[in-house]
Amino acid sequence: MAERSESTPAKDPAKPGFSSESNGDADYESTAISRSEYVAAVVHLYRGELTRATSWRMRLDNTTNWAVLSTAGILTLSFRQADSSHVLLLLGMVLVSVFWAFESRRYRFADIWYSRVRKIEENFYGPILRRDPVSPESGWGDLVASDLFRPRFKISRYEALRVRLIRNYWAIYLVILLSWIVKLAVHPRSARGWGDIFDRMAIGPSPSWVTLAVIGGFMGFLGLVLCFTATTNPDETDHWKISP
Repeated sequence: MAERSESTPAKDPAKPGFSSESNGDADYESTAISRSEYVAAVVHLYRGELTRATSWRMRLDNTTNWAVLSTAGILTLSFRQADSSHVLLLLGMVLVSVFWAFESRRYRFADIWYSRVRKIEENFYGPILRRDPVSPESGWGDLVASDLFRPRFKISRYEALRVRLIRNYWAIYLVILLSWIVKLAVHPRSARGWGDIFDRMAIGPSPSWVTLAVIGGFMGFLGLVLCFTATTNPDETDHWKISP
């Protein structure tokens, strides 16, 4: 690149009318890159995106560990003393729901980096390993480049909730629910029948039917998330255009 003469004032690239040709220099965009330069750039991009995806994956594991440890602690406190209330288990369900919401949000961010990694693997490394220079999806580089300029979530909030619920949280909720039923039935003493179990559901001035309705409504919400949440087809490119 030729050095600019001291007598020639430097032009501001941000000002209108600036062009590299008028300044006698060739900018980066107008210079063709070689095949080796393109391959090196994609390799470094892949390494960076894979590192980001791995980092967010570890954050997901941390949230799940918090939920598991919190559940274990609440179960211990609930059954350790005879006078402990079943409300502890309900509060534990609320706490696990908070972790579930956090983890689903982290999963949406992790999916941004993971989607880029998959695009590069399927359309760059895959053809190289097959010794076929044709990428399965034309224009995949434009999709990745657009996502670099403006990152977008690829899945909806409810889909992220469904994924994490199926992956981890259904088992945690099941353990808490069964423990709550056992707590009402046998702890600190065995119930004499279903009527006695129903009476034990009362929380302070709140009647038993309110507690049962809240638990039933929450279980119904989990069922709706599992059965009626629209899933994204990973083979389509439309999921790259979901608004945040």
